[in-house]
Amino acid sequence: MKRPKIAIYVQHRYDKKTYKVESYRVRIWAGIELVKHDLELNGYKVDYCDMGTVTDYDIVMVSMTSYCDWFSFIAERVQWEKGNYKVLVGGAGFTNVRPFLEYFDAGVFGRAEGFTAKVIESLVGGYELDQPQVVYSRSFSPLK
Repeated sequence: MKRPKIAIYVQHRYDKKTYKVESYRVRIWAGIELVKHDLELNGYKVDYCDMGTVTDYDIVMVSMTSYCDWFSFIAERVQWEKGNYKVLVGGAGFTNVRPFLEYFDAGVFGRAEGFTAKVIESLVGGYELDQPQVVYSRSFSPLK
């Protein structure tokens, strides 16, 4: 199977010309950096993207550091160019997902390092993992 092109999405309010270093490696996104590191250990290359480059990737990962990140993310998400990418969301702000199901394909509750590669493989392969911390928007049920 061809390795998917993966990127971490940087919301405009966090975007800087040097965000690869300033925003993600030395600020508050330690969780997504652990996920990135884990994916790289599993042979994946992980880039960074913004609203203008999401269509260059197969998987776009979004870190919700708090519940408030949803609102700025959605404001940008509705402007994204349509494409064949899948959106994977997680982080401390990934809590009540019901109002946001149309804006992502899969999400992870709690810590994601250690099995994010399996979630990505499921998105690329078109199947769903049966894990309680993973939710897929197309099959979401509040009863699970």
